[in-house]
Amino acid sequence: MKNLARFFGGLGIIFLVFGLIATLMFEGQLRAVGYAQLLLGVIGLSIFLFYFFGEFFKALTRKREVIFGIIGAFVILLILIGANIVAHSKWGERKYDTTINKIHSLSPDTVTLVKNLTAPITIVGFFSEGSREKDLVKDLAEKYTYLSNQITFNVYDPDHEPALLKQFDAQNDQVLVRNEKTKKTIKLTAISEQDLTTSLKRVLSTNQKTIYFLQGHGEGDLDDDKTGQGLLIQKVLLENEGFKVVPLNLVAQREIPKDASIIAAWGAQRPYTKAEVDLLSTYLEKGGALIIAQDPLLSTSKDKLIATGLEPLLEKYGLQFKPSVVLEYQIQLLRGKVINAKLAAAEYGEHPITSRLGKQNVTEFFLVQPVLQTENFKSKDITRIALALTSQNTWAETDMNALFITQKPSSDGKKSGPLPIGQIAEWPITATKDTPASQSRLIVYGDADFGTNQLIQSGFNRDLVLNTYGFVAGEEATVSIRPKSWTTSTLEIDLPQRRLIYYASVFVVPQLIMALGVVIWLVRRGRSMRTT
Repeated sequence: MKNLARFFGGLGIIFLVFGLIATLMFEGQLRAVGYAQLLLGVIGLSIFLFYFFGEFFKALTRKREVIFGIIGAFVILLILIGANIVAHSKWGERKYDTTINKIHSLSPDTVTLVKNLTAPITIVGFFSEGSREKDLVKDLAEKYTYLSNQITFNVYDPDHEPALLKQFDAQNDQVLVRNEKTKKTIKLTAISEQDLTTSLKRVLSTNQKTIYFLQGHGEGDLDDDKTGQGLLIQKVLLENEGFKVVPLNLVAQREIPKDASIIAAWGAQRPYTKAEVDLLSTYLEKGGALIIAQDPLLSTSKDKLIATGLEPLLEKYGLQFKPSVVLEYQIQLLRGKVINAKLAAAEYGEHPITSRLGKQNVTEFFLVQPVLQTENFKSKDITRIALALTSQNTWAETDMNALFITQKPSSDGKKSGPLPIGQIAEWPITATKDTPASQSRLIVYGDADFGTNQLIQSGFNRDLVLNTYGFVAGEEATVSIRPKSWTTSTLEIDLPQRRLIYYASVFVVPQLIMALGVVIWLVRRGRSMRTT
């Protein structure tokens, strides 16, 4: 009977300690479990005291070590509670992301942006009780609020706060980012770091820059989401970066709008006229920014390449297309050595556009032509740098008949890899009243497919495209590897399940171990007393 009373006493102390911590840390059903443990602890301790009250009191007054033991246990309990509080605060928070692509960490671009905020930002979510998206948004927003006190996160139940839902012009299960200084508000299209970071950029942007996409030469449509050659995805990505994207037909308009920050000549299937090229040349002379992404133009008979019309403009700035298609020898499983026109580029020049791209970050191109620097170019003011290069296993195929008709291409031996397929030319412009820009920028890629619906989301194509526009627009701070979107690669559990797992691992298991320790101590104590 004595051992049973001692067991209830030890169990009572365990229940009291963990029950007190549980009631302080948890809510709802788990707090109710904590109260139940407190009650069981009081009952167990009462049984022990009732049975051993006289003996316990005498021992307590006679043995100094017992008093010291109780005081020591109380001090240890306080230390454990304090350590637990620190561990659940920012003081004790230490996070290590062991994933290869750091999917659980904010990107350097996001960290820099959040730590240098110049205006208070509010992230507002409208979610019903029990919504799965609510927990995803909360986990994501906490990473931002941890980095900066300028960001606050609020979540509301639209069923309980219909007035706020109407005030923000929002819908159920929607997240908004609001600049409290300018009252500018952006609605997120998806719950991801990429969307949240780009929304922050948009609400912080004071002046929106306009990109004009040339049309009328068979380019992909800016609103086309049905075909691989469409440019809708590129348009949406640019708008998420804060740009305004507008089509422009120079044949019909015959002038470049004054608000043009960038002109994009992306994917023409027919040559440009001399009048259009003259307009683009004049635009560059006045401090403009031009991005050209041009596939090789094939004749209707498919036996030769034709001029794009851009050659005089490129030559003026020390660049040129090599009339050819870059091919590559590749080793494929079960097929051996094959020839492919789809290239994976992992070699980049030393430039801010590609400074964060390396051999691990592959960009994909299809039917690309080399973009070379003109030899013996004499201008000292124009700086030319190669942006992307093919591998050593490539060559420039000039025999279109062998490529498209007989389909038996072979290296012509005139040029072997690596071959430049992207170039940038920059030169200073004297600022005047009509030309406030101090520098002109021309970027030329020998392929347009890498920025179309078909390939822009392959590899790091998206980053190369957006970095190009960010740099040309003079917004070097936005040039970086964009945050990766979340993928379903881990077990997803809701908040109640996470709390239950946490409670079981931190409270239930230790209590069971302690209870087992009390039983073992009582058994061994009983054996030792019988032997003596």
